[in-house]
Amino acid sequence: MSNPDPYIKTMRESAGLRLAVLFGSFFIALLISSIFSKLIEEITWIDPRTRILLVSIVQSLIAFCGPAILVAKFASSDWKGWLFLSRAPRMKAFAGVVVVYIISLPAMEWLVEFNANLHLPDSMQGIETTLRAWEDNAATTTEILLNATGFWSVLSGILVIGILTGFSEEMFFRGGVEGICLRTSMNKGMAIWAAAFIFSLMHFQFFGFLPRLLMGAFFGYLMVWTRSLWVPVFCHALNNSMVVIVSAISENPSQKLWDEGNSLIFGNWVGVVISILMTSVFLYYFKDKFFDNHTQSQETWQSQYPQATGK
Repeated sequence: MSNPDPYIKTMRESAGLRLAVLFGSFFIALLISSIFSKLIEEITWIDPRTRILLVSIVQSLIAFCGPAILVAKFASSDWKGWLFLSRAPRMKAFAGVVVVYIISLPAMEWLVEFNANLHLPDSMQGIETTLRAWEDNAATTTEILLNATGFWSVLSGILVIGILTGFSEEMFFRGGVEGICLRTSMNKGMAIWAAAFIFSLMHFQFFGFLPRLLMGAFFGYLMVWTRSLWVPVFCHALNNSMVVIVSAISENPSQKLWDEGNSLIFGNWVGVVISILMTSVFLYYFKDKFFDNHTQSQETWQSQYPQATGK
């Protein structure tokens, strides 16, 4: 078999062209999803929550998974390996995710509250009003999804909001966006934070930007540390699923886990500081034991994920 055309090979290795394929197909898929959404709205016998869940399923599969697979097939003959899906992680990586989730929860909930209460300068009040209107619209949809009780409602929420959304967004942002960045001269840290920034930005929720940016970065580091997309998928799905579960069992679903006087997770500054310290210590001293893949050499890493930078 003859070698592939060098010009075609160069085109496929172009980060700009890969990004164009990824985001171009994303916007086309988003248009298709919006058409489907309009059709679903015409079916009057479907309740609002089921309608939103159906649209979410279509968007997850078509707008997020589809473009990620497309760019992976464009860039490599091994699309699963290119998206970091080929390698199964060790079980201890999942255990490490659970530990980090628990000990970082007070700090993350504080950051959520801090970001939600940020205000723009008086000269930008018009912009803030618009941004908060977007937030309110998104909150209305979220409230419909989360204000549901009963086994099947909770199960459908976990399956769609937790697992499917977690998987599809990680396919797109970590496997796709971060995967493209990793295969350039950009170092790993810059690639991770660039993907995290785009991840948070594309949610169009300014008053939730910081916690989502931090979570996106953690998801990105997990993929680089474990060399597998399955660990950030698990972490993302865990976070989303816990929101569904807590909302179902809470008398006030809109109440944050972290609140003044909430004894569940300390509910004070001491708890937040302890949370930050415990998370930092755990990642500094135990990251290698839980997340680093010692069985795969740097050479294997480079051969399995061609062009991935070693920086």
